[in-house]
Amino acid sequence: MAPLLSLNPTNLRLAALTFMLLLAVLWTLSANSNNSETAFDITSPDAPVLAKPDNDVPPLSATGVVAPSSLPSPSQVPVDPFVPPPELNPPPDAGDLLPPDLLPPDLLPPDLLPPDLAQPPSPDGINIMPSGFEPLPTPPPNPDNLPPLPTHPDPSLPPPPEGDLGPDGLIHILPVQDVSTPENTTTGSGKGRLLIVYAYAESEAARANLAYFVEKGLHGAADFVFIFNGNASAASLVPALPNVRTVHRENTCYDLGAIGEVLRDGDLWKQYSRFITMNASIRGPFLPVWSAGTCWSDLYLNRVTDKTKLVGMTLNCKPRPHVQSMIFATDAIGMAVLLDPAQAVAASVDDQFGKSTDPVGLSGCYNSHNSAVHAEVGTSGLITAAGYEFDAMMAALHSHASPEEFCTANPDAGDLLFDGSYFGSNVHPYETVFIKANRNIDGGLLTHLTEWHMSMKTTSFDSCGVI
Repeated sequence: MAPLLSLNPTNLRLAALTFMLLLAVLWTLSANSNNSETAFDITSPDAPVLAKPDNDVPPLSATGVVAPSSLPSPSQVPVDPFVPPPELNPPPDAGDLLPPDLLPPDLLPPDLLPPDLAQPPSPDGINIMPSGFEPLPTPPPNPDNLPPLPTHPDPSLPPPPEGDLGPDGLIHILPVQDVSTPENTTTGSGKGRLLIVYAYAESEAARANLAYFVEKGLHGAADFVFIFNGNASAASLVPALPNVRTVHRENTCYDLGAIGEVLRDGDLWKQYSRFITMNASIRGPFLPVWSAGTCWSDLYLNRVTDKTKLVGMTLNCKPRPHVQSMIFATDAIGMAVLLDPAQAVAASVDDQFGKSTDPVGLSGCYNSHNSAVHAEVGTSGLITAAGYEFDAMMAALHSHASPEEFCTANPDAGDLLFDGSYFGSNVHPYETVFIKANRNIDGGLLTHLTEWHMSMKTTSFDSCGVI
């Protein structure tokens, strides 16, 4: 009987191939059988029990996120006072999203980080976000590479009129007068000669005021004339300087009349273009330390303009608005008006101190107190009658547009140079450069300021320059 299967090499190879095909068929049938089993939900009661992870992470739902039933109760979640509770501000799908207080710190946005987890700046100054990313770089200030705007006008271009748009693209405003150096002071060369006239009548207060002025007020950018009225021995306090002279005369005509007489003598006033007249009832100059380099006479003269021809220290609204006469500043135009006897009568008006036929300004000789006050009150009217304006240094005046508006708003603002009469206080000398020093106004302030400034080594020679 012949064997069923020959064991020759060809038959062996066929048998091996058949066996391998059989194994492949069996493997395929086994895989299909496993895939045909019924799927189950891991949240179903019939689902097999899964081992609890060691890190206590709640099991996932069928959607792949933490199931709501597995989240800790609100009492178990630490309350962050900077983050609102999830139930007060729920996201759209509260059951499928972790609330901010359950997110790991490295996934929290920076504004929700607790203070103790806030990321400090890195050593090189770059702030690293909690996620580990650097913030986006700040865009360059000029992304279009536009040429920078000019910061200074081209000196080769002619300056345009004030406030006009220049060819360099800038709006030009005329510079403020620089009074920080002697060469640029308004009392310096090329600005017109300045004459300062100081009227003196003997008294203890006047002597102290003169001594202070000689020490702190004299400078080389003006000529000074000291008028000593009557038996005054204080002339010895005035130093012998090329630009300083003294005049002795009888004590007549009061200060305004005496000053006018000296200015008219030999047409002295015509040799000058700017003037300051003052008397020994005031003490100064007093300038704050931060104004070092400023010339006191410039502060008054800089307020004299094409429109304003009389500047004083304070304003008196009674009987009508006028600048008080203890110090005046003006120019040649203003002085011509003040010395004109014809205008002195034409501009005079009746008041309780005099009649409209009595002169005002610097043109008369005033032999009574009332006539001198009438002349003082009328001096400002003399300026306005000539078509000009007057001004004063006191700050309260400049809270209104004009002296007339100030007096309309403050009809009881008479002579403010009495203790407590300046709206409940006193005019400070840093406000007006000088202080009325013969009326016991704030004696403590006057004493201390005098001592402090006399102890300072600076004088007006340092700040006012030379002619």
